[in-house]
Amino acid sequence: MKKYLYLIVLSFWAFNATAQQVFNGKICSSADSTALPGAKIKVNDQYTVTDAFGKFNINLRNGTHQFLVTRAGYSSKEVTIVIPETNNTVIFLDPVITSLDEVVINTGYQKLSRERSVGSYTQLSNQLLEQQVSTNILTRLESITNGLTSDRSSSSGNGKFIIRGISTLKANREALIIVDNFPFEGDLDNINPNDIESITVLKDAVAASIWGTRAGNGVVVITTKSGRYNQPLKIGLNVNYNMSGKPDLYQLREITTSEYIDTEIFLFDKGAYNSRINDVAKTPLTPIIEILVAKRDGLLSAIDAESQINYLRGIDVK
Repeated sequence: MKKYLYLIVLSFWAFNATAQQVFNGKICSSADSTALPGAKIKVNDQYTVTDAFGKFNINLRNGTHQFLVTRAGYSSKEVTIVIPETNNTVIFLDPVITSLDEVVINTGYQKLSRERSVGSYTQLSNQLLEQQVSTNILTRLESITNGLTSDRSSSSGNGKFIIRGISTLKANREALIIVDNFPFEGDLDNINPNDIESITVLKDAVAASIWGTRAGNGVVVITTKSGRYNQPLKIGLNVNYNMSGKPDLYQLREITTSEYIDTEIFLFDKGAYNSRINDVAKTPLTPIIEILVAKRDGLLSAIDAESQINYLRGIDVK
């Protein structure tokens, strides 16, 4: 009985061995037929990689198989392989030709490529500007522009930012704003950030050589979006949203009377009420401040002042 069992197992193993084949192949470039090492081949649930000569081998059962070949810099390709008829197959991959977009620097007078432009500048594309969430240009610029600092003390539109620090103490500190190749004298808040195509910030003496003395504090060249000849219809949508927890409209956080009195005592000690106390118009003061003033001027003893303050602490004004 054992003899027949061994014979059956041996026959099954021989049949299984003849049902599989070691498939050999090679991956080459369709441009110059050079071998491609490191190409990845996927067949069903099996994976393999080509060697230094672009060759590979994989065990496959008889039948039809779909090969998926991928490699960096080349287009992916699917090939149908029939086993056992096909062997030593050469698969050609097409190279992917990629070109980098040329960076164009707009000085306001002319557009130059990066290789021809000199000086210090910052080029901001529309995609970079849209990464910032704000309704005005200034807030977006100060987050992504090197050397630009917001000037919160200025009230004019053009003087809200400084390029590369303060260049003067009393003279004009405003940077020159150029919008579509013309000087802009208005408020930057009037320009919709979604209408801007690109922004170029000129920072050094090259800006002065182009625009003269007005560019001594730097130049911001803004190019807005515009239509072009034979341009197809294009619709853009920019959506910004914020998420927050549901507010409790019935929750009202109130300060207690004692906490309010402690705050007034703290501010009085810091001199916050001196201008109101010394005002010739006799601005009305709160009872706590009047008690503290009387104590300071010697009109009220410390014990009496403390007693009156403690009395006021017990009054509930809710």
